[in-house]
Parts: sequence; structure tokens; C-alpha cells
Amino acid sequence: LKVIFDPRAAKEQLYPKKFTDEELEAQRNWRLALGQLQNFGFENVKILDGNIGYLKLTGFFSLENAGPTAVAAMNFLANTFAVIIDLRESGGGNPQMCQFLATYFLDKEPVLLNSIYTRAKNETNQYWSLPYVPGKRMTDADVFLLTSKDTFSAPEGFAYMLQQQKRATVIGETTRGGAHPGETKP
Repeated sequence: LKVIFDPRAAKEQLYPKKFTDEELEAQRNWRLALGQLQNFGFENVKILDGNIGYLKLTGFFSLENAGPTAVAAMNFLANTFAVIIDLRESGGGNPQMCQFLATYFLDKEPVLLNSIYTRAKNETNQYWSLPYVPGKRMTDADVFLLTSKDTFSAPEGFAYMLQQQKRATVIGETTRGGAHPGETKP
């Protein structure tokens, strides 16, 4: 729980602006452009000595926009003996991208990865591994996840998913503790 005194923000939340279709489209275009500037969070993908894959992720963008980049990165790493995924500077993102990437390291038989309960709607969303991903699965590769105090939200959920499935070793600092949806109340 965090308490902030901000009358302007409280007023905006109590009386939200109604956006036009053009404004909503401009917001979508802005998010797409921002994602493109950051290569949708896929900052570095390479093969290290000994056929060890390295993937530095700085964010988990939506599958709609980042899907082709994710597929290209995972296919590049597909034949490595082990994969290091660097989440140390990853500060959030989309749970569907977590689900998608985690699936590459799991068998074809779907398993429950995570459930997120939304109290306001009394609704639980379950995230299962997918029966299909484009390219080769890396079910035999060792997976190592690097974390830091800056790892937050979706990357924490991703680490949790793979750790609970006994598919990854998490190495690093304790993360920031935001692998859950939150909301602001005026």
C-alpha cells in the first residue's frame, strides 16, 4: 500500500477524460513507436563461448507488437546448450509475453504457469503454457535468469513461472516485488 497526496491526479481519476477514437489511435501508435525504439525489450541476443545463449530483456511488450521480434530471438537461441536471460534492467510488461517466452522452455503438454485474481471483478485469469510456438522448443537447455533490485513486475512473474516449473535457476538480487497487478484509488 502506498499513500500519495496528489489532488490533481485524484481529480483526473474521479473524472477521467473521454478519449476520441483519434486520440486512442495516437496512443496506440505512440506505444508502437516506443516499443520499436526499444526493439520491444530485446536489447541483446547472442551466442557466447561454449554454445551458451544470452538474451537481455529490458521489457515484456505485447505479443501483438513484439511477437515477431520474440520469435526471431528465440529461434536464434534454439540450438544452444544453455540460455542466460538477463532480467536485471527489466521493469515490467505484458503477462502474455511471459507466457509466450516461458513456453519455449516447456514441453508441448500445457501446464498452468500462473493465475492472477482481480478482486474488483472477482475474476481469475489463468496463464497456461501454449501448445504451439513458432520454432523449436528448448526443453533440454539449462536456463539461468539474472535478476536485480530493478527487476520488476512481468519479469518477476516470468522468473516465477520458470522457477516453479523447475526449468530455471534464478541468480541475483531480490527483485522489487511487483509481480502483481495493482491499481490506484482516489
